[in-house]
Amino acid sequence: ENSLSNLTESQPSDQTIIKVYYKLETCRVTFIGNGGTLVSGEEEQILRKGQTPTLPTYYLRGYELTGYSQEIAPVYEDVSFTALWQLQNYSLTLILPDGAVLEDSEYLKDEYQKNSYLKEFTFLTETFALPYPTYDGYDFIGWFTSNEESAEEVFQIETDTASDLTLYARFNVITYEMKFISPQGYN
Repeated sequence: ENSLSNLTESQPSDQTIIKVYYKLETCRVTFIGNGGTLVSGEEEQILRKGQTPTLPTYYLRGYELTGYSQEIAPVYEDVSFTALWQLQNYSLTLILPDGAVLEDSEYLKDEYQKNSYLKEFTFLTETFALPYPTYDGYDFIGWFTSNEESAEEVFQIETDTASDLTLYARFNVITYEMKFISPQGYN
């Protein structure tokens, strides 16, 4: 007797009020940075079942975010997503003038750029000194951040370096002072 049809028959149609109560089914979504720092977005999200969570943005120096512990898809239950990180590789490019030679097996000759050498490293690579190239008739001065006269000199690559680097070899011409001494009596 408490059906909707019985209710509408017993009251005038212009005053029928139907109240419906229901519980909105939600899911709690948690994002875990796994060492990364939250840059933007929300780590805790309450969503209706069937909604897709919005990814937050994380940053971890020296690492690249490669995804999460499971596929990001519509959710139907409480779930956690853990950030997955991969150590990022960086390149050190050493540029030498024509004629200079670098004989160091840790550096590969760049096949695309004339007279340049490459070495890969990561954020965790131990600090390492830079090699010493040779150039007939010249003294090696050092490695610099550019060819500009005011460029900063670099002596080693520090352990926590997290960027690609290009360094330029700088040389000075070796000069000799020659004195000619003539035997006495000859001008």
